[in-house]
Amino acid sequence: RCVCSHAEVRDDRVRALTHILDKREAAKRLAQPYIAVGDGENDLGLFAFAGLSVGFGGARRLSPRVRRAVDIVIDDEEALVRFLQAFV
Repeated sequence: RCVCSHAEVRDDRVRALTHILDKREAAKRLAQPYIAVGDGENDLGLFAFAGLSVGFGGARRLSPRVRRAVDIVIDDEEALVRFLQAFV
């Protein structure tokens, strides 16, 4: 099952968001434990229920609030891949 936001798309362009995913509510339905990886304050709800939470700062600088919410911060894409491969 897909848990995601929904958008109206016309002519290959997003025209409107019709549903915005509440990550906190979605996280409650995920099998436990899970690893959450995120980079923004919209991920705080996802981090709250995760067995392990990772703030990924490779795409943008993490806010202090996100840094406080996660178990580990990883700023390099290759380091994130290596970290996650250890769990597979």
